[in-house]
Amino acid sequence: MQRLKGSGTLARWLATAAFVIVTVSFLAFLSDGGGQGLLAACIFQFVATVTMLRSMYIGVYVGSDRVRFVSWMRRFTLEWSGIRRSDAIPYSGFLSKSSDTNFASMIRVTLADGRMIELQSTVGGPRAVRRQAASLNRLIQVRSCSHGA
Repeated sequence: MQRLKGSGTLARWLATAAFVIVTVSFLAFLSDGGGQGLLAACIFQFVATVTMLRSMYIGVYVGSDRVRFVSWMRRFTLEWSGIRRSDAIPYSGFLSKSSDTNFASMIRVTLADGRMIELQSTVGGPRAVRRQAASLNRLIQVRSCSHGA
């Protein structure tokens, strides 16, 4: 499977920034020589490392028979035949306190049966998410034309 260009970029930037901040704090803590809180510092460093490693896999992946959406905590896979279209919509979820925001977007997939699924795992800048949705729509169209002929 191949990752769509630009998908997961925001997650990787955020995870890398968090990793750098935690690492610098961890090193400062170690150079201070204090014994208290060493366990907490090690736990924060471990979490930052795991987060950064997981961010490497976040994104939208396309394959010959399916598309996969990978987020921090889960993976969502759809068969191409089950997807009618994709749209970029304003992000609404945990990070925005469930209200729409103009600073981030996410993909909404319309399934063949008419149901719509909002994929918060695809959060990113509005332009990048619009390009990803357009790429998905082109791939959906190509697959529907090749299978319909």
